Amino acid sequence: MTYKYFGIINENEILSLDKDKRISFLLSKGLLSTSHRIVFNHLPEPDLQGKIEVVMELSKENMEYTFTKDIAYEVYKFLLQHYKLYLNADVVLFQREFESETYGLSDEKKRERGLKCFNNYFYEICDKEDQNIILNENKEKILELRFDTLSKKKNHLVKSLVYEIEIISQFLIGNETYYSKELFEHNKLIKDIFLFENNFQILQYLNNTFKFEKKDNQSNEIYKRYSDKINSLEVVEFIIKYLSNPIYKKRKFGLGIFYCLKNKLNLIQFSADEFKDLCNDYFDCNFKNLRLGHYGDSHKNHVTFFKKEWENFTTKP
Repeated sequence: MTYKYFGIINENEILSLDKDKRISFLLSKGLLSTSHRIVFNHLPEPDLQGKIEVVMELSKENMEYTFTKDIAYEVYKFLLQHYKLYLNADVVLFQREFESETYGLSDEKKRERGLKCFNNYFYEICDKEDQNIILNENKEKILELRFDTLSKKKNHLVKSLVYEIEIISQFLIGNETYYSKELFEHNKLIKDIFLFENNFQILQYLNNTFKFEKKDNQSNEIYKRYSDKINSLEVVEFIIKYLSNPIYKKRKFGLGIFYCLKNKLNLIQFSADEFKDLCNDYFDCNFKNLRLGHYGDSHKNHVTFFKKEWENFTTKP
């Protein structure tokens, strides 16, 4: 994976500058955002009508600088890729254990167990106070969807990275060796990020299995963007079901899904590169390409597997 901001700054060049010139240099590169601290130059007094006039002093001394959110988002993706050994295993182990423990149970009992797990993993990374009260279509007050809360939580983690000066600075000068196992084990924000991502994968697995919530936003967004290349919203939901599961984020499965939906079922009209971009953009698959070199038995088996899965998916009650 390539990064726009990784190694964009020469370390010797930036160290040779004093504080003000360093800020000017970073601003010129579009790496900093600015804001003002609110400073009252006197205590506000109410006028005869009881109104209070607030006078604020905006000056260079009150200026605050932080790295931009674009950089923070890229560093977030870099951390997930750099420490990828700490991802994906939790959901695989959870799925294996859950399927083993619920083997032979009725669908209703399985769903009850799944919901209990869903709530446990959700509240391990989100507080009840994180959930907003919203109005539904009938103007009734309800809790927002859990996945909307999770989206806000992820956004908060990304924003928190802008204050991790050393982590971002080392990224900007291209010092990959800085991101060590020791950093991973001792930096609270990085540990929080990986706890969130691992729990999120488990929540996705449970939701894909039991449909606790309909994640309309992502499916609608993908379908709206690619409506000329995907036959129906149901196809999008099928793609989401598998590519949001880390077990299937391997190139061999990406090839299987692509060739099944395109050649066997004629449900998509993507080129291999276009489908690769969809997988990478929405599901962080990191596929380099989905062009098939050799049509062997293993690939045929994967295509057959997804064809059967599609048949099961479209005949679900």
